[in-house]
Amino acid sequence: MRTKRCTTTGMVLGLANLPQPDRGEQEMKSRSPPRGLIVGLFVMVAIALAIPALGDAVSESEAVAIAGLRLQMEIEEMHPELTESQKDSWLTRLDSPTVYCLLDGDVLLKETPDDGIIAYVVAHEPGGYVVITAEDRLEPVLVFDAFAPFCGD
Repeated sequence: MRTKRCTTTGMVLGLANLPQPDRGEQEMKSRSPPRGLIVGLFVMVAIALAIPALGDAVSESEAVAIAGLRLQMEIEEMHPELTESQKDSWLTRLDSPTVYCLLDGDVLLKETPDDGIIAYVVAHEPGGYVVITAEDRLEPVLVFDAFAPFCGD
């Protein structure tokens, strides 16, 4: 049996009895993006937001190294008025810092707990300190002062 195309409706004569979607629904389907594309974009955005949340912890030794570099840069590059002997005097203090651990709830400890550290305070005598974040999701140096003594009050 041959089927003929009806010129007025564009339907194949053998399929005339099947329900056809109305034109408004067909136009909506052709304008909206495919469902797979929307789901894929959602998954990609979720992954992109989750990856930074998976930051690694910064160890105490890493915090001390970062603090030493920051203070060294500050003393050598930002204070040209200091003589070489003054710079050397300040830089020798970087060898023996005092490290405090800042815990949630503004608790400051001299000993390092197993967990709950949100920042390290690396302090030098007679002055100079750097506050380093305990997670690598943030910029490492939160606060510093090359010359002022640290006051943990």
